Amino acid sequence: MNDIIDRLRSTFDGLESREKQLASGGGIILIVTAVFALISPMVAKHSELSEQAEQLNADLQWLEQQREVVVRLKNGCASRDIDKSSDRDKLTKLVRRSQLRFNSLQNNNGTQRLVFSGSDANRVMHLAHQVACAGYTVKALDVTRSSVTELNGSMEVVAIES
Repeated sequence: MNDIIDRLRSTFDGLESREKQLASGGGIILIVTAVFALISPMVAKHSELSEQAEQLNADLQWLEQQREVVVRLKNGCASRDIDKSSDRDKLTKLVRRSQLRFNSLQNNNGTQRLVFSGSDANRVMHLAHQVACAGYTVKALDVTRSSVTELNGSMEVVAIES
């Protein structure tokens, strides 16, 4: 390394005054260009991140303003009237409302096992949604095809404590 520096010094010392000024000016321009090339992307990235931070802060403020609205949107269910009927009556009504056939309902320590049948898988999904909207948690849903046109299903649900 020292050999290279010594060789550059001896070469530089051998130059005339005008050549020394030109080499020094070129070195300064090279250093300024290198610094600019290193700093320019950092400044651009900083500007981009500043704009992104401003946008995220604006979004956060909007979300804070919407907090009260979101609290009222607990789920996608229509507001339901409080039904004082038994779990059996509610679940039977929901099965029939979903145009499925009610087969049985068994209660095991608060977990209701609902057995039903029908011909349309979409109706089964509609039933699961309606059961959830009626104040039950669907713990398990099992649907099997007994024939080409017939589905058998069972659902385990637990009433949500209010």
